Formats: sequence, C-alpha cells, structure tokens
Amino acid sequence: MYRYRAFGFNIESEFEIAQMLPAEFSDDRCDVRIRYGEVSADMIQDPLQTYLDARFGKDEMWSNLEIAEIYVGHGRDIIVQPAPGKEEEGLLQAYITGLAFGAIMHQRKQIPMHGSCVQKDGRAVLFTGVSGAGKSSIAAEAIRQGYRLVTDDVTPVSIRNGVVVAEPSFPQQKLWEDAVERGGVEDKTDHRIYDENDRTKFAMNVDDAFLNEETVLCGIIQLIPKEGIRDGRPLIDEVTGLERAVLMQLHTYRKYMLVDHESRQRHFQSCADIAKRLKIAHMFRYEDTSEAEMLAAAEEFINE
Repeated sequence: MYRYRAFGFNIESEFEIAQMLPAEFSDDRCDVRIRYGEVSADMIQDPLQTYLDARFGKDEMWSNLEIAEIYVGHGRDIIVQPAPGKEEEGLLQAYITGLAFGAIMHQRKQIPMHGSCVQKDGRAVLFTGVSGAGKSSIAAEAIRQGYRLVTDDVTPVSIRNGVVVAEPSFPQQKLWEDAVERGGVEDKTDHRIYDENDRTKFAMNVDDAFLNEETVLCGIIQLIPKEGIRDGRPLIDEVTGLERAVLMQLHTYRKYMLVDHESRQRHFQSCADIAKRLKIAHMFRYEDTSEAEMLAAAEEFINE
C-alpha cells in the first residue's frame, strides 16, 4: 500500500500516484482509500443526474472515461477499473487527482475551486477562469518570481478560525506546450499527459517551489480573455456584493456534481460565507498583456 497526503486528506492507495507526496499515518486516520476493482454504472442504482458518461447518486459517482471506469463513493472510496489495452498511466492519474478527488470534496460538502493557487509572504491568491484562460500560465510566472505553488487545477477552500484557507495538493503543474517552452524546458517528452485540439498538455514537477502546508487565502482573481490590445482599458476590476459568491459558484470545480436543490443551496451559502472574507476581482487578459503584467496587477490589488 502507498500512503499520501494531498488536498487535506490522508490517502491510502493500492497503486502508486507518482505526483503525490508520501505520508505516514495510522490506519484509523485514513480519509480516502483508492483501489482496483470491478466498476459498473449499475453501482448507481437510483441516479439523481447523468452528465456525459457519468451517473450521480446521493454521495456517489460512476464515470466511464474510456481508459477506465471510476467509482467514487461517500467521500472516502475511489475504485478504478482500467480498460483493457489502455496503458495511459499519466492520464489516468490526472483523472484520479482531478475528477475523482473533486467528487470526494463534493461528497464531503467542501468547496473545490477550479484554479491555480500560489503563495508569497504568507498571502495566497487563487487564479480561476474558463479552460484556456491562463490559470496555470500565470501561476508558472508567479513561481518564476519566487512564489510557492499551493495547488494546480483543483483548490479546496474552507473557513478555519475565521479566515479562508487553501489546502495544498502536490508539487506538479499541468501546462500547455507553449507555457512549458516559455519556462525554458526543452526535453518535455516524458511529461506528456494528453493531446486536445492540436495542443499537448504536460505535467511538470515543481518540487522546490511547492508549499506543502495549508495557507491563508487572501483573494480570487478571475482571468477573462479579451480580444485586441489593452489600449488604456482596465486590467483589473473588483467584484463586490453578491456577485462574489456567484463568481465562486461559477468556478467551482465540476459543479455539475451538485445533484439536487439541497446541495446546490448549501454550496451557494458556503460560497457566500467564504467570498465575504476575500478580495475578488476580474482580470482582463488582452492579447498584448503578459503574465508578468497580470501578476503585478494582482499583487497590487491583493496587497492594497
């Protein structure tokens, strides 16, 4: 058995998850168990919702990912049945650390945000936005400027002792090829995860820049791609009032996993409670705006 600590959980797994950091804990302190086993859609006997090739019940999920079927149940169990002849270990592990743990968090009534979180001088900021908005790219620039990576892609946030905290995941970033090349990495073949729309995504280790402890989250920045050059237009715009909770709800990781009115209502209330403790803003990413410029603007906004 392998034992890890990630997303605030003690994790026991029958197989190695290369990117996670090893941990030691007693059997009675295990939060999540990952194992191989037989998985089928029939495990969700009374589905409350179907989405693509997934079924959702009360605190359960089954998903057919082509390379494997995965069952996640009751906030503690992940069962994996790899498809015959599909030997894409990197992609499977990406699904487990993303989709499966997103389901775990939802089943535990937590808030998993879709974004990259970085920290410097005890203050963390989360960059969120639609796919391709540049979340990981700006986080990579932050790391080059001395920030520490807290999470990439999925960020668990909660209130503890009156402040918002983010839990660390593991020391790895998933970056598109152009972002990898901007970082000066030439030999990236062994880091490939998958191809999508003529682009390739890679998993890059950031061991020396990883912050392996919970951190105080000070703000959330939503990245919004804009056509054309900036030409004097604003780079950042603060979000206030109820719109802050709406933004958090919008960028919750896999929010389609909220399968009934009760869970959606509870989730929105949690977002509202967290949002009122944070600085939140829109960041407009124009075609001539660099990651360094955006990071500088984010720093000024969070620190003012």
